[in-house]
Amino acid sequence: MPSYVSRLLEHTDLPGGHLQANSGALVHGTANEGEDFTVVPNSEIVVSRTAFKDNSSYYTLNGRRVQFKEVAKMLRSHGIDLDHNRFLILQGEVEQIAMMKPKGQSEHESGMLEYLEDIIGTSRYKAKQLSVKVEEYSEMRKEKLNRVRLVEAEKLKLEQPMREAVEQMILTNTVHRTRNMLLQKYIHETNKIIESKKKDLDELKENLAAIDGKLIQVQTLLKEKSDIYQNGMQKYNTMQSKKDELTEKLQSYKKRTVSVQADLTQANKKKKNLEQLLETERGKLIELELIPEKNRKEIEDCEGLLERHTENKRLADEELGQEMAGVREKTQEFQEIKDRLQARLIDLKKIVDESTNNYKLAESALKIYLSTEEKENEKLQRMKDAYEKAVQGVQEKETSLNDLATSVPDNERKLRDAKKKFEDLKKEDTKLSQEARSLRAQLEESRQAMNANRSKGRVLDSLMSEKRSGRLPGIFGRLGDLGGIDVKYDIAISTCCGALDNIVVDTVETAQSCVEFLRNNDVGRATFIALDKQQHLIQQYERRMTYPENAPRLFDLIQVRDERVLPAFYFALRDTLVANNLEQASRIAYGQVRYRVVTLKGDVIEIAGTMSGGGRSAMRGRMSSSVQQDTSEQDPRVLQQTEEKLNALENRLSNLREEQVVLEENIISLQRRTEEGKTTLNKLRIEVNSLKEQIPVLKRQIKEQERKAVASRVDQREKERLETVLNDAKEKMEKAKFDAGEVEKEVHGVDAQIASVAGNKVKNLQNIVDDLSKKINKIGAEISKLKVAINASIRNAKKSKDKINQMQADLEETERNITRLSEQKRTLTIENKELQQKLDELSSIKLEDPCVEGVPGIERPDPLVRHTHEELEECSVDELRNRLKAQKTRLGDAKPNIQAIQDYKTKEELYLKRAAELDEITTKRNEMRALYDQLRKKRTTDFLCGFTTITTKLKEMYQMITLGGDAELELVDSLDPFTEGIIFSVRPPSKSWKNISNLSGGEKTLSSLALVFALHYYRPTPLYVMDEIDAALDFKNVSIVANYIKERTRNAQFIIISLRYNMFEASNRLVGIYKTEDCTKSVTIENKVPDLPIGDAAA
Repeated sequence: MPSYVSRLLEHTDLPGGHLQANSGALVHGTANEGEDFTVVPNSEIVVSRTAFKDNSSYYTLNGRRVQFKEVAKMLRSHGIDLDHNRFLILQGEVEQIAMMKPKGQSEHESGMLEYLEDIIGTSRYKAKQLSVKVEEYSEMRKEKLNRVRLVEAEKLKLEQPMREAVEQMILTNTVHRTRNMLLQKYIHETNKIIESKKKDLDELKENLAAIDGKLIQVQTLLKEKSDIYQNGMQKYNTMQSKKDELTEKLQSYKKRTVSVQADLTQANKKKKNLEQLLETERGKLIELELIPEKNRKEIEDCEGLLERHTENKRLADEELGQEMAGVREKTQEFQEIKDRLQARLIDLKKIVDESTNNYKLAESALKIYLSTEEKENEKLQRMKDAYEKAVQGVQEKETSLNDLATSVPDNERKLRDAKKKFEDLKKEDTKLSQEARSLRAQLEESRQAMNANRSKGRVLDSLMSEKRSGRLPGIFGRLGDLGGIDVKYDIAISTCCGALDNIVVDTVETAQSCVEFLRNNDVGRATFIALDKQQHLIQQYERRMTYPENAPRLFDLIQVRDERVLPAFYFALRDTLVANNLEQASRIAYGQVRYRVVTLKGDVIEIAGTMSGGGRSAMRGRMSSSVQQDTSEQDPRVLQQTEEKLNALENRLSNLREEQVVLEENIISLQRRTEEGKTTLNKLRIEVNSLKEQIPVLKRQIKEQERKAVASRVDQREKERLETVLNDAKEKMEKAKFDAGEVEKEVHGVDAQIASVAGNKVKNLQNIVDDLSKKINKIGAEISKLKVAINASIRNAKKSKDKINQMQADLEETERNITRLSEQKRTLTIENKELQQKLDELSSIKLEDPCVEGVPGIERPDPLVRHTHEELEECSVDELRNRLKAQKTRLGDAKPNIQAIQDYKTKEELYLKRAAELDEITTKRNEMRALYDQLRKKRTTDFLCGFTTITTKLKEMYQMITLGGDAELELVDSLDPFTEGIIFSVRPPSKSWKNISNLSGGEKTLSSLALVFALHYYRPTPLYVMDEIDAALDFKNVSIVANYIKERTRNAQFIIISLRYNMFEASNRLVGIYKTEDCTKSVTIENKVPDLPIGDAAA
């Protein structure tokens, strides 16, 4: 490239060369032609490289200078493979694709498997690295395991010395204890001798001295104790006085606490009532404040309605006047009378309105004047009601208190009796349950024993039936049923012991009786073992011997209930040994001493050396893991009696449990009633005390409220004056209403006379006028009423505000009282607690009893640990000497090896540490192995999915290109595609399947192209560069490939270097390369049929 650029620059006289490639996202316009397209806006890509004579160059991306890695990143983001250059297919590489080996021979070579893995994408799964990791962890675990085993072996080596050291320490301690006892025995014997020698001589002296000493001690002790007693009594009296003082003070505080609690309760009630009244009054104030605005709106509405009615009345009057003009002469007289009456009625209406307003004002003034007195009287009445309620509550609660004081102890007594009875029933239930379980187990065992004797065959069933009937009592049963063995040895004993089906009897006579019975009844035959003839074997099987390789004797593994049958088992087995396998059995059987040996699988080696059993001839199930036959006789009548006894016990248990259920429910009910009674009793006591404390408080409050009520009484004169004003206003209002009513009646009478003279029309008009007049009067009255209501609401609102302010003041005062009382209660509670604590401390102080400590005759037990006189008397010196000598002989000169114990502990700690390391590395290995397995599974699944798609498309591509051929990718190992790789097999048209290496050059090229096109289908690339891929193809195949590539240019761009005219004639665009003047040049030609001129087309 640099030399080419240099030659280019020599001809162009430029300092550098510039190569540019344009690309863009296309949208096809014509599907058939495949040439018309539209460039998606802002999707063009321009990549260029500028080179200079000094061999330097740089890249630009869309006109921006960038590094090559950014250009490569952009190309990779569009699907162009720059790592393996899959988009570039050269002339020599086409055949090489098909000639790839199934799998690369080394990690640096690439075969068909690696080629497809790179395209499918499963090469990103680094399973080999994980496999190496797993192997590393396995090696580490193996190392840790070896270290653990090494430490464990060392620990096991140290275990025996450690145990010997511990045994020596134990034996040493035993020696010391024995020596200690012997020395104490020496001292004891010596003291006895000394005492016997001095007894007569010193007895009187000792007694006299003892008496004198004791007398002096008692006198001294008596004086000391008297002083201690006097001091103690003084302290006691002082503390008792202090206790009485504190008790009195505590009672006073308790009374104050109850009083404060009562005041606090009353204050809380008062606060609650005030809050409710305040809330109600505030709501009332809101309603009163809304009345003026509401009434003003209603007044405006009424005034508007009044104007309309007035206007309608005026029109009606005019119409009536017009009608009346025609009859004026006839009604002249009546009209004049009506006018006078109406004028008088108007004046009277004004008087009525004025008197009504005066009456309402006087009534409101009287109510306001009397409201304070009424409020205080109502409060006083409420207090009196509360007082009566408290007194009545005390009486009712005291009655309930007395009833509960009687019923609660009664219920407690009943509860104690019920619990005692319940415990007795429970004990009886436990006792009877144990008896029932014992009887049930005994009965079940007897039944099993009887059932075990049945269904064992006709012969055994008949003989056991004779035994149960008492005619042949000496029968024990089948030998295999009289013992049990672990299931591990089932095959061994079932195979090697042929006598398990023999029947064991006590004597030869019993055996002969059995044979006679079988013969007479034609039941069958049986073999019997008479125990009286096997008693000589007892000494043989009781010998304790050591057998080769510690192999167990089969006889010793059998468990029996009745040891009388052991000789029968030894008769059947003798000293047969059990081996784990045939190899061990051979070593034991063919040793210096010959033994009969059986393996766990049933192989038997006889003493003579013959081998039998094992394989298909091995037997099992002839002896159970537990004893199936009880040798004791089972009488059906005894079983029936046991069943009856068991049924009686179960009935009694059932009755007992029913009684327990009823009694338990009664206990729960009594407990609930007792607890509720105690709770109610305490609650009633508190409530009675609280009410009793409230009654004096209520009395004080009533007296104070009576004073307030007296102080709030109104002036009687002022009250009478206001009542007089109210009565006068009422009389005036009623008189005005009466006068107006009389005049209004006269007006109606005149209207009736005018109407009778004027006719129906005038009458109707008059009715309209009268109706409108009534409405006008009604609206006027309503307006007056609303105005009065506005004035009244303003006054009431002011009054309500004052009342709210007073309530708020009372509420604040009450809250202050509550706070003060709560603080007093808290202080009193703390002081009560402190006083109670001091009182408890005083009550818990116990003075020493001066009359007990130090009194002669009362001695403390000797704290020294030593053998008692009786113990020393029971043993002898010779016995202790012999015991000590034997223990020293066992101990010898050896001393406990303390270092062995310490070494063992150290080694055990090291063992635990390395075992923990082993567990840790094992966990990591298992996690890594699971991850490796998961990755392998994911890799295989993804690869096979992509492989299936590619091989299906390959078959389709090859058939299309070759017009009938067949190609296939095959897994060499269908179980694991990654072990042997992939084979590319081809069957050209009209030929058989052939290896790819045996194809011609053209067939190889077609096979490779089919694979390339299949891979393009699986993972499309936007750009392909192919260099003379058609060199080995004939005309037909070149045309097929060219047309297919032209079809695929719908979603990719193919740049093909070719010398075959039928290839480049099918292209959309031709780029020709030529050289003139020692410089390579290119020319681009659009390869499409030009549009003909219109004239030529017409011709």
